[in-house]
Amino acid sequence: MRFRLSSRRSALAALGAALLIPPPSAYAQAGQDELQLSVGPALTVLHGDLGAGAEAGASLGLAHGLSLGVHAGGGTHFGADKFAFGGLFAGPALSADVVSFVPFVTVMPGVWFGGPAAPHPQLATRVSLGVDYRRRRSWSGGVELGWVPRLAPTPDPAAAFVVALRLSAIRDRNALR
Repeated sequence: MRFRLSSRRSALAALGAALLIPPPSAYAQAGQDELQLSVGPALTVLHGDLGAGAEAGASLGLAHGLSLGVHAGGGTHFGADKFAFGGLFAGPALSADVVSFVPFVTVMPGVWFGGPAAPHPQLATRVSLGVDYRRRRSWSGGVELGWVPRLAPTPDPAAAFVVALRLSAIRDRNALR
């Protein structure tokens, strides 16, 4: 039995392989002394209501695969009780290099503010899983899934779930001097 691919399928397979195999100078290498600035849109679910907003973050590589970052985000929920929300978090991130992909996990304590039952800032933690695609060492694009439970007992203990897209500029900290 002979197996034969059409020329269109062969071309698509070759294009897919080319995108996944970067040039040697473009391997991910999330590492020490690296400054990463990220921005992007986000969707949030809280109490079953959908919200939209934006997020921004910065991280500095302390060692290969370990960085310290800050993260801020905010937006508006569109449910019956429309309200603004936001958060500010800081903490460590662990990452791994897989050719052009950099999966990461973060655990960042911080504050959450907004919502009908939370008029004052509350202690919260942002736990995120994500992956960045680094075709070049100077930029990346990725997706991040976050869970934001509030730590203090409140009348509204619901956690927020976040899906965010991110575009990042990456520079060697020493090159910024």
